[in-house]
Amino acid sequence: MTAPATPSPPRRGRPLRVGLLAPEFPGCGPAYGVGTYLATLSRALARAGAEVLVLACTGDGCFVADDPASPHLRREPWGPAVLRPLSVSRWLTRQLRQFEADVVEAPNWGGLSACLSGPWARVVRLSTPVSTVRS
Repeated sequence: MTAPATPSPPRRGRPLRVGLLAPEFPGCGPAYGVGTYLATLSRALARAGAEVLVLACTGDGCFVADDPASPHLRREPWGPAVLRPLSVSRWLTRQLRQFEADVVEAPNWGGLSACLSGPWARVVRLSTPVSTVRS
């Protein structure tokens, strides 16, 4: 049996910086499966030594949780509804660039993460029930 792979060292001598994107997060309005998953993941990553930034965009605005235990609301002027995905994507990109994210995960984001522009690695996790996929 071989030894497990050793993770590569953090970039620029600092901890790994992980951005988590979601349409919900506890403390930012209703939070269900995705929000619960992100809350658990953000705490586990922080305990493992990573720096974590949670960005949750809901119908009420965008929330930033640089401390996952205490998210705070940031409101952006969305403009016309037809431009909302572009406005949200630009806002997310600005936040992630300022944070200098190494990797970004977007569970159930519906493709909006595809519009992000940045040097980070992207992880898109889809958690759709099998019954929906088969229909």
